[in-house]
Amino acid sequence: MIDKTLIDLLKMMHGAFNICVAFAFLYQASVGFKIRGQRLSDGKADISLIKKHRKLGPFLAALGPFGFFAGVFIVLIQYGQIMIFTSHFVVGLALSIFIVTTYLISRMLKSRDSAWRTLHLIIGLVIMALYGVQIFLGITIIY
Repeated sequence: MIDKTLIDLLKMMHGAFNICVAFAFLYQASVGFKIRGQRLSDGKADISLIKKHRKLGPFLAALGPFGFFAGVFIVLIQYGQIMIFTSHFVVGLALSIFIVTTYLISRMLKSRDSAWRTLHLIIGLVIMALYGVQIFLGITIIY
């Protein structure tokens, strides 16, 4: 059996890591909104912003699901099953699915007028909302 102190440390690291990832997604969203605003106002977006958004996206698309699976692992080693915190699990799973989906959609964005851009935006907004819910659920688990 793994020491309770180690599990408590892993749980705190899981929460801290995922809050950092949520803030990184918030930053990514702000860059995306700037790009979108520039495109809508004058048709051209700052190439440095686009490069920043494209470079960070795949990294975040890996970190989000990693945080989910780390949480699943922690619950599994502590309780022997994964459905202890059902709401937190379901929201985390949904986050992971939406993150991977928006990453895959981003690979389809070839032209400035692509219909995929709107779907990318909508799913990105869903991700931001779900992160807020997930952080709230995580805090309620701690306390």
